[in-house]
Amino acid sequence: MTRLVSERRCLDQRIAAFKATEISDRTAHDVMIRALDAEVIRAAQLPDIIHEWHMPRHEEFLEHGRSVWRLFNAFTASFNGLWLAAVLQRSRALYGLMPGGSPEED
Repeated sequence: MTRLVSERRCLDQRIAAFKATEISDRTAHDVMIRALDAEVIRAAQLPDIIHEWHMPRHEEFLEHGRSVWRLFNAFTASFNGLWLAAVLQRSRALYGLMPGGSPEED
């Protein structure tokens, strides 16, 4: 149980950092290409991810501006229809591609 609480705390901290970290279109597009190279996404998903980045369908993803959180959600929106195991695997891989909580990375 302690491990689960610890993992939840870590996830909450990561989400807070994602929400607080603004990124440029250039950085977002670079992450998209790296995700394609790492086979986290397929080329056919790219147009949907780009659209979600520029014009999120859910208002709550606009609340934090052009943040890493918004980009992460652009990706996860493209995972709809995948098996849960595939979504979890791709989401974990995606965490490793996202800029950290530091604006200097942009």
